[in-house]
Amino acid sequence: MAAELNSNQFPEVYNALGVKISDLGFVGLTLEPLDIVKHVEGGADDLYYSTHPDRFWIKGPVAEVSAHMTVMFGLMKKAYDWAPFVDQVLDGWKPETIEIDHVGFFPSNIEDEDYSCIIGHVKVTPEILEGHQRLQLLPHIETFPLAYRPHVTLAYVKNGPSNVDWAANTREKWIRSLQGHFSGLALPVQGRTYGSKH
Repeated sequence: MAAELNSNQFPEVYNALGVKISDLGFVGLTLEPLDIVKHVEGGADDLYYSTHPDRFWIKGPVAEVSAHMTVMFGLMKKAYDWAPFVDQVLDGWKPETIEIDHVGFFPSNIEDEDYSCIIGHVKVTPEILEGHQRLQLLPHIETFPLAYRPHVTLAYVKNGPSNVDWAANTREKWIRSLQGHFSGLALPVQGRTYGSKH
């Protein structure tokens, strides 16, 4: 898969502007934690954790701890700091459920982090697009400017091994193992998250 245009490709630009990408604001919909690792044979050995302190979100089976659907990442302030404004532009907007359409992955977009992000692609509806569009009314950076792809991050896993058939690599094993458990699954929305305070 060819790398798509994203903000991590231009660190010198953001450094010159005084913008730290990891400090941008995040808003999501909270979901019940999901059992992930038990569905993948040898899954615990595949998990990837970043050791970089600014990449605190890259932490193995994230959906088992804090399952959420990303509505927006890229606000110019932490969403906690802008909570009244976030709440104002999202007033009256709260989907009751979201549906996992299929399981896939995002490749790492950080040069020194060798992982794949296993995700549940969320079925795109006008209601979900409306939430993202409302948040675009606030000052933000489109860190992936080509498309908004609503998703639930399931887990970060190590890449490899590279010397096996494509279907046997770690990423594909995870996608195949989780597809039957999560594709078509409707998940009740519990509330809203403003991401991390740090």
